Amino acid sequence: FGQVINRILLSSGIKTVVLDHQSTLVEGMRKFGIKTFFGDASRPDLLHSAGLSQAKLLIIAIDDHERAIEMVKFARRKRHDIHIIARAYDRHHVYELYAASANDIIRETFDSAVRAGKYSLLAMGDTEKASDRTVEVYVNHDRESLVKLASVWEPGMDIANNEEYKSLAKENQQLLMDAIQALKESDKA
Repeated sequence: FGQVINRILLSSGIKTVVLDHQSTLVEGMRKFGIKTFFGDASRPDLLHSAGLSQAKLLIIAIDDHERAIEMVKFARRKRHDIHIIARAYDRHHVYELYAASANDIIRETFDSAVRAGKYSLLAMGDTEKASDRTVEVYVNHDRESLVKLASVWEPGMDIANNEEYKSLAKENQQLLMDAIQALKESDKA
């Protein structure tokens, strides 16, 4: 996850600093001239040594649910102005990272699931254009829905027991279905 992001940034001419707990990876990146620190990226002293105080952006790509949240909280306390992009495991993790003040939150399997959804639509007879438009509507709606649902999510409460969350989730699902059906109707016209 983090390696792909790093390669995109480096290819775009952006200097990066990588923190990783796998020594072989760190050694390999250093051989390619990538500034890299070995250790637990969630450690405050390592974040400081790596340049948190001067960074414009912090990308949290670790796959540890709790440590990711703590990193967002720590970075936000130390640098209210830094842009934080964080990897999330699932929807609940998104809400926790949102509450911790991450700017952008990326669900690790979302994009691949969306792509699989598009392939499913194609296999069921949709055209490339129709499937692209459906997926675009879905992705935009999901992004908006996540923010709305995050505002009513309660830490420690099962969402099935959160009446406000359930009501809003049902409403959002109906809005999505209506939008996609309207799109399909306009394609027929």
